[in-house]
Amino acid sequence: MALTEKAKADWEKTLKELKLADENDEVEEQVMANYYEKLFIFKNQVKGNILFTRERFVFCSTFGINNVSIPYKDIKEVALCKVGLMPGFELTITDSKKNKDVRYMFALMHRDDWVDFIERKRNS
Repeated sequence: MALTEKAKADWEKTLKELKLADENDEVEEQVMANYYEKLFIFKNQVKGNILFTRERFVFCSTFGINNVSIPYKDIKEVALCKVGLMPGFELTITDSKKNKDVRYMFALMHRDDWVDFIERKRNS
């Protein structure tokens, strides 16, 4: 992990303040990524960081406007994809309030390693 102990502590504090992670959750890994938010028929690119905690997959945008926090147990599917020329993956979860599937698309380097990481977390 490239995170220093200080950076890890700072991220944990931020996630807890934003209510994106539980009080006893801990950051395990971090990677820079882009989130592609669907707006009607277009996709809006949002730069930020993916944080892998013990319990959750969390995306924090650079300015803190577009944040996503998903418990691993709620991830229904992880599929490989490309976003333009960038390797990426798509997470599918079931939104219990709307009773339908919701998809989140991310682009990042070394996606296969991160998809494997997510799959291990989902299945543990």
